[in-house]
Amino acid sequence: MYGESFRKTAARELNEEVGVEVAIDDLRLIHVDQSFLDRDYVNLTFVADAWSGQPRICEPEKCSAIGWFATDDLPEKSVNVVRVNERAGFTDALTYSTTDQKAYESFMGGPLEP
Repeated sequence: MYGESFRKTAARELNEEVGVEVAIDDLRLIHVDQSFLDRDYVNLTFVADAWSGQPRICEPEKCSAIGWFATDDLPEKSVNVVRVNERAGFTDALTYSTTDQKAYESFMGGPLEP
């Protein structure tokens, strides 16, 4: 929502998409990816140090499965921001990257699908 802080937006989206509650003070920003694909946008990745609730799929029209995975054993089919964070090493230090078409094809194994 317009005027919402990044952490407040992340907490709201976590609740809407996977049904967990997280306090904004329990969210730490670890990665910023500036994307130049079909449109320009920014992906922010947060780590939640604590939350309540059991993660579940709350938007089945957007997602068919949910699970916990080791960072070195991620599903082949993952969204591009997961691959960006994988390349950054899933570190707790704040990292930054850019994603253009060439970078996307490199870590996703092919072009952006419409």
